[in-house]
Amino acid sequence: MGFFGALKESGFKTDKQGRQVYFPHGMFGRGRIVTDEKVKDQLGRIQLIGVCVVVAIGYVLLKIDMWMALLFFAAFIVLHKSIIHYKVRGYAFSDEKLGWVESFSRRSVALGKGWIVTALIVSLLLSVGSLAATIGAGQPIGIFVTIVFGAIAAAYGWMLRLYKRATSAPERIAAEFDR
Repeated sequence: MGFFGALKESGFKTDKQGRQVYFPHGMFGRGRIVTDEKVKDQLGRIQLIGVCVVVAIGYVLLKIDMWMALLFFAAFIVLHKSIIHYKVRGYAFSDEKLGWVESFSRRSVALGKGWIVTALIVSLLLSVGSLAATIGAGQPIGIFVTIVFGAIAAAYGWMLRLYKRATSAPERIAAEFDR
């Protein structure tokens, strides 16, 4: 599927009746049954664009001013969630849940081992680099950035473990998801 395909599909799940369920708030909310394939594609693109915009513009703003970056992130999240809410507001809620293990397992299989290892290495390098920069400059925000990238590295480490588990015994993992 690849990196961008995994981002687009990460909010969707097929329920027991074979319907597409979209989780606008990921693991933290109820899913909506999306019956229109066109809307499903639009939601996937919105999700992908959202991630790309946050990474690209957020990086530039962090270089300029941290408070401007935080303000941008807050405004963008409100706008992004509003657009998604507008798209799914007419669709019925689903009883399906999207748990942590299922969400990360699906994402890890969709991304593949190469992307996970790359992201793990990059996040570790960023964590160590921000720690080194913090020690030299004495910036408290650097400690926060170090912790954030360290947590991201830990998440990718866990995803690598889930990927190995899911690809070694896919039937067992599928059975766990059906519970």
